[in-house]
Amino acid sequence: MALTRKPLGKKTSGGNLRDKFKKRDQTILEKMYNEREEKSKAGGSGKSCFNQEMLEQFGVKEFKPHTGDNYIEILPVSYDADVPYVFECAIHFGVGISKDAFVCLQRYNGKSCYRCEQQTKMYREHPKGTKPTDEIKALYPTDRAIWLQWDRTAEIAENKDPEYQLSIWAAPKTKVHAEIQILVRDKRKKTTLDISDVEEDGEGRTVNFEVIKKEKGDFPEYKGFSLLEREEAIPTEILEQLDAIITAAEEGNYKHPLEMFLHIPSPNEIKESMMSEGEEDEDDKEDKPKMAKGKGKEKVPSKKGKKEEVDEEALTEQLEKLSSNLTEMNKFKFKKWCKENDYEDAMEIEDREEAVAAIIDDLYAKRLDNIIGDDDIPF
Repeated sequence: MALTRKPLGKKTSGGNLRDKFKKRDQTILEKMYNEREEKSKAGGSGKSCFNQEMLEQFGVKEFKPHTGDNYIEILPVSYDADVPYVFECAIHFGVGISKDAFVCLQRYNGKSCYRCEQQTKMYREHPKGTKPTDEIKALYPTDRAIWLQWDRTAEIAENKDPEYQLSIWAAPKTKVHAEIQILVRDKRKKTTLDISDVEEDGEGRTVNFEVIKKEKGDFPEYKGFSLLEREEAIPTEILEQLDAIITAAEEGNYKHPLEMFLHIPSPNEIKESMMSEGEEDEDDKEDKPKMAKGKGKEKVPSKKGKKEEVDEEALTEQLEKLSSNLTEMNKFKFKKWCKENDYEDAMEIEDREEAVAAIIDDLYAKRLDNIIGDDDIPF
């Protein structure tokens, strides 16, 4: 299906600037396809997970899908072909009375996340053999696929003049990202299109989908995904904005360029937001472990009353590996593992992703509380 839109004249050439953009490497595209599905939830309307000052500096707005048809161009964020155009990040939505959104510190960098800690405490106190309550489930972070895009909905759907402004979207992984990844995959050739490709007559595609909202406040439904061939290349105005962002990200030495736009909260910021709902702070009743000198180390009380160092970076790496293993297990092996490691209650959680997240959160908290040792993490 060809895409028909108003011509952009000579504004699409891009000159030598276009040559700097390379098509994403197949290995990167394969990884994005294979990791496309995760549980996702809609966000709130309070604080954003994005750094507003950085968005304003580069003229980027937060994308909110339009009810009805949407037409977007997902764009590259690096000149390096090995850098994916998507950055995956776990986000806590609906935090506090203002329904704030925060990057999950535990999932992002292995640091203390107040919301995850509260969820772990509630999970421990929850009766074994029963399903987690909605209150417990609400504290889980949800994985999102973040990308830069050019929103062309008004231009294509409403026949308006094009607006040359970039937007950023923390898109639901299952409902949006996974659906797009299915379309970009050629299952016969086992290859994947780089829909972010800006080369003229390249693999770049316009993503079209429909958003349905029955009533105000309802979770949106995403339907009718399709990829439309571009009749013209991405215009120079958009490429110039991308160039400025890529240059700044390179100078900032970010692991992924899109991290430049994230707001990384402090543990207290998340705590204060949660306290706005009148929640009692259990941490104030307990002795808090003191931080040890040295990156990624924390002093925690041991069973013998001594201090023991916990390498959070190594612990996070171990738990990520375990999380991957548990997620990939078949149903029989997962139940067997749960029984052998005293996690029968996790077997009652229907959603595997939520069950694994609960186990990992519990193991993380136990390790920091010195209940298990470095060699006692079950694999």
